[in-house]
Amino acid sequence: IAVRLTDDAGRAWGQWDREPAAGPLRDWFAGDAHAETLGFLLEAGTPPGRYQVRLSVRDAGDRPLDAVPASGGEPAAEVVLGSIDVVRPAAPVSPAALPIATTHGATLGSRATLLGFSAGAGPFAPGDELKITLFWRAGAAGGNLVGFTQLLDAGGNMVAGVEGVPTDGLFPPAAWQPGDLLRDPVSLRLPASLPDGRYRLITGLYEAGDGARLPARGRATGKDYAILGEIVVRGRPHVYDAPAVAEPLDVRFGDVARLAGYDLAREAGALRLTLHWQALGETPTSYSVFVHA
Repeated sequence: IAVRLTDDAGRAWGQWDREPAAGPLRDWFAGDAHAETLGFLLEAGTPPGRYQVRLSVRDAGDRPLDAVPASGGEPAAEVVLGSIDVVRPAAPVSPAALPIATTHGATLGSRATLLGFSAGAGPFAPGDELKITLFWRAGAAGGNLVGFTQLLDAGGNMVAGVEGVPTDGLFPPAAWQPGDLLRDPVSLRLPASLPDGRYRLITGLYEAGDGARLPARGRATGKDYAILGEIVVRGRPHVYDAPAVAEPLDVRFGDVARLAGYDLAREAGALRLTLHWQALGETPTSYSVFVHA
């Protein structure tokens, strides 16, 4: 049983998985009725706001069972149980309660302190989505801020970047009060053409009005950004020579890929189909291929 806490955009701010208290579903009989009491702990730094509580039932391969409304309609992977409001804590929460993997401590102007961050260990491949969680402590109240996270090459050139209002606007800096603790998840897509190597990961804040970056102070900082560290990118060999194809085709799927042909071989009790694709362009979307008979 999986319970997720999501915002209006569908982003997950918490997930709690457990086996049914009544035992594995394979041991249930048709018509069995069981009461299930679920509880979950909101992580420190969860931004104040309205969230949806979503429930799904998944198999051992993490595939969800279809949730079909009693009133009919299309099946879905999850069912929305209801909404809850998360409010600012009545008493200050210690930064020690935050699930920080790597501590930092850089201050950005007088507006915020980067207490630390969590990120994958890598190495990463071109096209991967680098997921980072930044942990902020609010400083002086003020106007609107925009956050940026960038990947720099050895020459200091940006090779990938993302920017937006911290917490994606769920709890914008204009609403922050001194001492507020915030979890700020960021996703950075690595370009498919990114060469192998080591890259510097940085983050910072700038004023929404004039674009002026807040000065950074502390260890592991540049003039106007905090240095999160280095990541290693390792790709795979790229093949540009056309293969020998038994059954040539020339079928385009949007601007993403071209099906150049296929091979079909008979085996004992099965057919082995090999599809030959040629990439036409980069895409941030991960597609699946299906074959029907």
